[in-house]
Amino acid sequence: MVNRDILLSATMIAMLTLSVGVAWADEVTSEINYQGRLAGSSGSPLSGTYTMTFRLYEAATGGTALDTDLHDVVVTNGLFNTELNFDQSYFDGRALWLGVKVGADSEMAPRQEFRPVPYAHSLVPGATIMGAAQWNLNVETTHASGGALRGQASATSGTNYGVVGASKSPDGYGGYFYNDGGGVGVYGRGGEYGGYFDGNVRINQPEPTIVLHDTDGGGAKARIVFENTDRLVIQGEDDADESLGVYSTFSKNRDHDAHIQVFGSATNTWGNYIEITHDGTDGIIGTDVGDILLNPAGNVGIGLTEPNRKLYVVEDVSGVAYPLKLDNPHPTYNEDAVGILFSTGGSGGGPIDTDRGKGALVYGHKDTWNRGSFHFLQEPNIGEANPDLSDAVMTIQNNGNVGIGTINPEDKLEVSGGMVTFDSGPEASITGLRIREDGDMRWTLLYRTWQGDDFHIYDEVIGQSAMTFESGTGNVGIGTTSPGAKLDVVGGDSSIGVRASSANSYGIYGEGMYGGYFTTNQGGTGWNDRNAGVNATTTYDYSNGVHASTTGYYSEGVCASTTGYNSDGVHASTTGGNSEGVYASTTGDYSEGVRAHTTGNYSNGVHASTTGKGSEGVYAYTTGDDSEGVYASSAKSYGVFGKSNSAGSAGVYALGKDGGADLILGGNANTEVGDDGKIYSDPAYSSSDIYLITNDGLRIDLDNNGDGEDADFEIYDKDDDRIFDVDESGHVYADGAFHSGGADVAEYFPTSEDPEPGTVMTIDPAGDSKLRSSTNAYDTTVAGIVSTAPGVSLGTKEDGNDGERLIAVAGRVPCKVDASYAPIMPGDLLTTSDTPGHAMKAHPVEIGGIEIYRPGTTIGKALEPLDSGTGVIEVLVTLQ
Repeated sequence: MVNRDILLSATMIAMLTLSVGVAWADEVTSEINYQGRLAGSSGSPLSGTYTMTFRLYEAATGGTALDTDLHDVVVTNGLFNTELNFDQSYFDGRALWLGVKVGADSEMAPRQEFRPVPYAHSLVPGATIMGAAQWNLNVETTHASGGALRGQASATSGTNYGVVGASKSPDGYGGYFYNDGGGVGVYGRGGEYGGYFDGNVRINQPEPTIVLHDTDGGGAKARIVFENTDRLVIQGEDDADESLGVYSTFSKNRDHDAHIQVFGSATNTWGNYIEITHDGTDGIIGTDVGDILLNPAGNVGIGLTEPNRKLYVVEDVSGVAYPLKLDNPHPTYNEDAVGILFSTGGSGGGPIDTDRGKGALVYGHKDTWNRGSFHFLQEPNIGEANPDLSDAVMTIQNNGNVGIGTINPEDKLEVSGGMVTFDSGPEASITGLRIREDGDMRWTLLYRTWQGDDFHIYDEVIGQSAMTFESGTGNVGIGTTSPGAKLDVVGGDSSIGVRASSANSYGIYGEGMYGGYFTTNQGGTGWNDRNAGVNATTTYDYSNGVHASTTGYYSEGVCASTTGYNSDGVHASTTGGNSEGVYASTTGDYSEGVRAHTTGNYSNGVHASTTGKGSEGVYAYTTGDDSEGVYASSAKSYGVFGKSNSAGSAGVYALGKDGGADLILGGNANTEVGDDGKIYSDPAYSSSDIYLITNDGLRIDLDNNGDGEDADFEIYDKDDDRIFDVDESGHVYADGAFHSGGADVAEYFPTSEDPEPGTVMTIDPAGDSKLRSSTNAYDTTVAGIVSTAPGVSLGTKEDGNDGERLIAVAGRVPCKVDASYAPIMPGDLLTTSDTPGHAMKAHPVEIGGIEIYRPGTTIGKALEPLDSGTGVIEVLVTLQ
């Protein structure tokens, strides 16, 4: 606990500065010097460093502190001197008290009152500061938004002044204001006048400027600039919404013209000038080079005195006149442009919508600033305005190309996204398109109303129609103007009627009642000079002589019928690799790929000869129900005779699809024997085995039609004795022995795990007839060993045996064993061990002097030895 004996000597440094005339450039601090004496409870002076808390109050007792200053103070023999730092804003003339607290002690009482120094009385209202100093009063603030000096007249009536400045010298100033930072020297604001001057106003600057502000509108609106005293510039604010450089009004009682004149001469002579005049009827902007007239109708005329349009521009020159020029100097290619915006309709009955532009004519940059394109724009969306370049509907490039629907036409005329219509109108009899070459007429596309309304492609060189499209029928004629078919081709004496060539697709593709109808108008002269209805010749690889494809019901791919002597229904010959003589494909029901009918002697229904590698004589493909790929019938010879001279090719190749048969053999009668489908080896050859070679499995379905007839799979010897039989119930009968590569008999069992081959298995006590790996010695539930390659597999299911493994129950099989319990020798009986899945040597037990092996625990006999450790040996499975 300390007592205080403190002498308050607190003086505001700012006030001392005013009374003693401290230099004005020195910065005034906010600190207050405070001195005192500090003694202990016994009254003895204290020494040391103490934490003191100083509080500022506006009451002698009670209340809340306005500000607090806490810091350490050094005390020597009871005396101390420190600085207090309070917010200066509280020193505004009000009464203030200081509270002091040392350490954790309570605040001392009573509080000490702040009192003014004597010279502060010179600042009371009505006081006068006089002297010969350059600055009798210097007021400065460092506050970012404060004011160094403020004068305010509070009376609400009478002529009073916030600040009055006066000077008695003719060269002096009543007030002198400047801003070294480049801002405003004087700022005035009032309800009626921002500034009031009773006398001349002088602006003394090399380039004086008066800036007019609109505080309600948010910024400067206009400015008046005196540039080197040679000219006066009155300009509006660049960024303002409404900017007037000069605005002149006249009383309605004035009976003379209203005008504004600006002359470039020192005297009132007609030199360079601009004059804006209104005589009650017209407005005229006159210059020394011509006038611009504005009439009462709102029309503007440039170069004429009676404009009848809102803007009428005239330039009377020889040659091309350019009275109007639009320019956009922005340099971004393919993005910036200049143009004219068009609009109609306004906003639908209300005031004109000034931002409604829907169409535009625009000239824009393209690749370089001096070569561009014209674009016609249309805003396509309802409720949107002012189209941009992406809305171009027509473009004219600098190279003369015209695009409709595209802004990058690659030809003289390119139309994208729509139709092109030519309309002859009610008067013209011809409509068309002409093509010239160096001024000479070459081709004409024309429509003649007086010539049957047909459309022609006219060859101007030979003077006749090259192709005619007949009106009303849709017929097309080549070489004739009266086509009698959908395509009517008429050639000359030595001309080919139709010649079709395709690099990658069909030479001719026909579709109709007949896919194609071909006949001859004269016969051949011999076997090697036959006039064919269709002559198909190919020379390239993978090229079919005839490729026929149908999808209709009862539609053959190729249907050929001949009655002449030595005339094949279809005669095909190819020499190229992978080229079929005849290729036919059908998808319709009851439709043969190839159907050939001949009645003449020595005439084959289909004669196909190929020499190229991988080339079938006849290749037929059908997908329809009851549709043969090739249907061949012969009364005295082979229905189909196929021969291949290559060891790697088949005489006949049959291919079905989607699970269907590749080859079906049918009988010729309704008897049990005659109805059999048979395959014979040719008896003319002594060695004629029949091979069935597959890349996958061989499947034989018995009683496929379900008629209940005997459906055994049987094999007979040369004496017609049956030696092997599998009946439709799955029973197998064989006269000989069964030979297998495996050595054990295994059966499928479900398992609780996925054991490896050779693992010893026991019955799982959990039930469900499952097996598991053995885990205990001499287990009576031993069931067998996981088979490695069984000779016989029992319990095999057609749909697989998921979750099951083959378990050897008899025969010879590899087995995992553990000889660490005892060495294993051939012939030793084996049983389960404590090693999971492993067998070990079984030891007998002696009962009545007789050694007996534990019943139900023996797996089999070892066929191989194992001296120690674990391994895999051959075991003869003999479960006991």
